Order: sequence, then structure tokens, then C-alpha cells
Amino acid sequence: MKEIGEGSFSIVHRAVNRMTGQVCAVKCCKISAALEEEERLLRTLSHPNVVSLEGVYERNKDLHYVVMDYLKDGDLCDLLIERQRLPEPETRRIIRQVVEGLAYLHRRCVLHRDIKPENILIHGNIVKIADFGLAKELAQPTSMLKRSCGTLEYAAPELLCGRPYGLKSDVFSLGIVMYVLLFGAFPFSVESAAALQCMDHFPEGVDVRDMSCLSRSNVQWRT
Repeated sequence: MKEIGEGSFSIVHRAVNRMTGQVCAVKCCKISAALEEEERLLRTLSHPNVVSLEGVYERNKDLHYVVMDYLKDGDLCDLLIERQRLPEPETRRIIRQVVEGLAYLHRRCVLHRDIKPENILIHGNIVKIADFGLAKELAQPTSMLKRSCGTLEYAAPELLCGRPYGLKSDVFSLGIVMYVLLFGAFPFSVESAAALQCMDHFPEGVDVRDMSCLSRSNVQWRT
């Protein structure tokens, strides 16, 4: 196995199934209640734009090997570091697939809670949502949560301010991702939840004409 990534609680390796020759990603992590919940949730999911769980193996009582899709081109954060920003057609192709995956999750009442470039993986022209460590399965589509979590720069205002939030918070996060892909920067600087609440205009220097690609009337978005 070859190490390809490391997080706060896990190490990810690239591996090959000796029986099938298929390349896969193996996440080595310590067993916890949160990990077991993530594994349980992933077992119930199946969509082309959501990372697949191939299997879970116990090395001992304290360590799990979680086998998942291997997406050879890394994540959107890697792509942004390399290219700074993306053209509209490429952004549209990527976001459309994330929307498909997110719509599937929301139909199943699954709130991801950490939509950001690092959690959107790429394999050629295929894009998949990954990392369900903070995901929560809701009782119904209108259910709301209160505990704040996720990544500050991509979090919805209601989440940052400690108010109840639901499935729409994922949509807000995806909007920030789309902006970052197009402009190579965040739409605002989040120094506090209050600052985010007060923001009602684009930062000075941003050409809002470039935002035409976000309009619902733009025929390029129609399928």
C-alpha cells in the first residue's frame, strides 16, 4: 500500500485488490462511535456522485480498514491549488455532478454538514462527494439540528450563529464552493458570525457580470 493522504484521525493508502486487480483507497483509522456511524451510513448509500464503501475490516479491536473508491485525480482543493480558478464550463460540469449527489443525499434525509473542495473527489470527468464523518441522517426533510460543526468558511449563517439548521445549509456550502471555483477566492472574509450576517453585497473589485453563470435563466445550466 502507498500512503496518499492523512487526516486528523486517519491515514489513507492507495491499494490493489489482489483478487480483482482493482485499485482502491484504504482508510486506516481508530474505531470510534463516530466512525461506526459513518460506516453504517455509507453502507446505505449508492449513487454515481457519492463515494462508495467497498468494505470494512478489523485489524484488531482498535483499528479499522475502510475500503472505498479510489479517485486518482485527488480533490477539488488540489485542483484549485494547481490552477487557481476554473472556467465556467468546467465549473458547471463539476457542480452539476455535486448537485446530483447532494440531491440524492437530501432525498434520503442525509445532511452532509461539510461540503467543501477537500471533500469533493475527482476521477477523470467523474466527481464524487466524500467524507461523511460529520454527516447526519435526519428523521424527515424538515428536521433541524443545533450543534455547530463543519468548516467555517463554507458554513451557512444560521449554523455559525448557533441557530437551527437543516438540509439547506449544504446548499449554501455548495454555493460557496462554486464561487471559489469561479473566482479563486472566498466571496467574503468570515471574521465572525455577525460579520457574515451583515454582508449584503459583493466585495469591492468583483465583477458581478462574471456571475451570469449562476443565473437560473442561463441556458447552459439546463439539462
